[in-house]
Amino acid sequence: MQLFDTSIRFILLLLTSVLLQFLQGCGDLDVGSMAQMTKKSIVEITPEKEFAQMKRDAEAGDPEAQFTLGSLYFMGIDMPKDTPKAVQWLQKAAEQEHVQAQDLLGIIYQFGDEKVPKDATKAVKWLQKAAEQGHAMAQTDLGAIYRKGEDVPKNVAKAVEWWQKAAANGIAKAQFNLGVLYALGDEIPLDPARAFAWLYLASVQINDEATALLIKITGKMKLDSDR
Repeated sequence: MQLFDTSIRFILLLLTSVLLQFLQGCGDLDVGSMAQMTKKSIVEITPEKEFAQMKRDAEAGDPEAQFTLGSLYFMGIDMPKDTPKAVQWLQKAAEQEHVQAQDLLGIIYQFGDEKVPKDATKAVKWLQKAAEQGHAMAQTDLGAIYRKGEDVPKNVAKAVEWWQKAAANGIAKAQFNLGVLYALGDEIPLDPARAFAWLYLASVQINDEATALLIKITGKMKLDSDR
């Protein structure tokens, strides 16, 4: 499930990046001008020319082009998948504070593959940089890393801190995770009211697990109040 979520997340990031590059090139064009430009682009701009221009932009230091190029290498879109090259370009963009590049770089190091080994230290480094810039999914992933404590020292307080930031940004997974922690009360103090609040917010976003747990907590709270 985690890898599926990551793939969907990457595709959304890439589509956003491409759209932003397109819009930046449009300026204040009206609809007619945009239609003419699009028609001209279809005729004159081939994928090879687009890639060559993107690579020139990336080599010139454009962080958006570096991110897009690194992303294409990572996913193997219209080219063989090449994670080392992906890391090379993503790192150039990430060092220029490109938040999406920082996030994707963190994901690559978090899971690793046959060419780029897993590296928890680098994963935390880049996810934290993205999280500090307000990237909600990076905040969620960082919280999960600290909660599990498999590759870094376990730190539930840090997990809660990052999940609260992500939850406040509307991420259902972070809201659900916080709700579970407060409902169980084995790693942080038991707090049914906070558990109810976070699980309710997660359930609004159609999180079935949150809805089921919310029903259990609501039943228990009712029983307690009847005593």
